[in-house]
This record gives sequence, structure tokens and C-alpha cells, in this order.
Amino acid sequence: MLLGVSFTGSADAQSAALATYEQRTLKAGPSLNAVQSDSSGETYYQDKAAQIVGVKL
Repeated sequence: MLLGVSFTGSADAQSAALATYEQRTLKAGPSLNAVQSDSSGETYYQDKAAQIVGVKL
């Protein structure tokens, strides 16, 4: 499942995955397809034109 979060502005996104006992910093991917195909769930994609950051849940 993919989650798209809207934002305003042109700043670069920073993403992290937080759980009770774990924190992971996500790395920027080249496309939303890269996020969807990443089995580790450690990739996000920022579409500045559409003002959306996509992450895999």
C-alpha cells in the first residue's frame, strides 16, 4: 500500500519510519515505481511539481 502526503513549498522532504523499538531514515528514490517495488520499505519519492511525498506502508 502506498501513502501520498501532500505538502506545500519547494523544500526537500526528509522521511523516517518510526516503530516502538526501531527508527529508520528513508532514502529518496527516483520514482513512485521505485517506492512501490522496494521490498525493504526504505524508499520515499518526492514529486515537487505535484507537491506530494509518497511512501510505502
